[in-house]
Amino acid sequence: MHGDQKASIQATKISIRIRVTPVLFNMSIPAESLVVRDAGADDSTASRLLRDVPTVSKHPFTEHRFVDVTLLFSDIQDSVELVDRLGDVQSHCLFRVHDAIVRGVARGHIGRVIDSAGDGFFLGFESATRGLRCAIDIQRALERSRAGLRDQSIRVRIGLHCGRAIEEDGRYFGKSVMVAARLASHARGGEVLVSECLRNQLPSSGEFSFDSARHLCLKGLPGLHRAYSALW
Repeated sequence: MHGDQKASIQATKISIRIRVTPVLFNMSIPAESLVVRDAGADDSTASRLLRDVPTVSKHPFTEHRFVDVTLLFSDIQDSVELVDRLGDVQSHCLFRVHDAIVRGVARGHIGRVIDSAGDGFFLGFESATRGLRCAIDIQRALERSRAGLRDQSIRVRIGLHCGRAIEEDGRYFGKSVMVAARLASHARGGEVLVSECLRNQLPSSGEFSFDSARHLCLKGLPGLHRAYSALW
C-alpha cells in the first residue's frame, strides 16, 4: 500500500467508545463484573471491535431466593382438536368456564396463579396438602360442569410436585418447575398425577388415596421417576 493511501486511511479512523449500563436481562450486575474497552485510533478491523463486547464475570448473580413451594400445572387435553371440532366461539366459551373454575377453586385454597394460557394454568401453593386439595376440587368442579354437555365437555390433566425453586418477581424457576410440568404432560384427562416427593409430604391422616406407583421418564430429566394418580 502506498504511503499516501495509508495516510488517507489513518485520517478517516474514528475513535469509538462503548458505554454499557450495568443491567442485563432486568437483573442488576455489579459494575466491576463488566469489562468495557475503548477502541483506540489504532483499531481498524471488525475483529477488534468485537472484542469490545461487554463480558460478564463467571458468577455475576450471587443472590437467589430459594423457597419451598408446591407447584401445579394443568392442561386441557386435546385442546387444539377441541377448537377444530367445536369452532372458535363454542370452544372459547368452554375455555372461559374452565378458566373461571380453576381461578375460583385456587382462591379457595389460597393458591396463586403464576401464569396461565388459553388452555392451562401454573399455580403455586404453600403446602402439598393445599395443592392436592385444590387439584382434586378442580377435577370435581369440572366433572360437575360436564353434566349435560356431552361432546362439548373438556377434560383436564394436572401434575403436582413440591420442592425448592427460585422465586423471582412472583415467578418460580428451576428443576422443580420442570418436574411439575412434565408430570402434567404425562397425566390423562381427568387425572391428578403427583410426584413421590409430594406424596411423601402429605400427612398420614388418610385424607388422600392413590393408585399404585407409575415409573415415568420425564423429558430432559435423567432416570425413572415415581408418580401416583390421586383418587378423587
